[in-house]
Amino acid sequence: MQSIDSLRELNAKLLAEITELRKENAEIPELREKLLKFEAENGELKVVNAEIPDLRRKISEFDAERAELKRRIAEALKMTEEERTRRDAEDAKLKARIEELEFEFRDRITKVEQKQTLNDNSPNSSSNFNSVADQVSTVMHHEKPLVDTSLPEDKELIIT
Repeated sequence: MQSIDSLRELNAKLLAEITELRKENAEIPELREKLLKFEAENGELKVVNAEIPDLRRKISEFDAERAELKRRIAEALKMTEEERTRRDAEDAKLKARIEELEFEFRDRITKVEQKQTLNDNSPNSSSNFNSVADQVSTVMHHEKPLVDTSLPEDKELIIT
């Protein structure tokens, strides 16, 4: 009987092992499904990882372009500042020239008025008035213009 008992015991062990193997076997499709998901995800990550060098190259290109634009902006700002300084200096010269011409004009008017006063004191003052008025208009028409209207690029400003 001992052999029947040992066979029964062995049979029970085998049945327990078969049950355990069936449980594990039932998990195989689920594990296969998980494996397929991981392999698909791994493929997607490989595609993304393959794009990384291209993205790094594009970032480098953008950085280089950005640096070039910054350099050009700095150069434009420098040129603008130089142009502003040059224009300010030219404006100052022109203002000084205008003041000088206005002074000369007032001086000439004063001289004409003085001549007028001298002529008023002399006989025939009414006829002298007309000749003085003609002199003033002649002086004003024959003078150089008060402002040089030529562009600075065309020629240098000539101060007389």
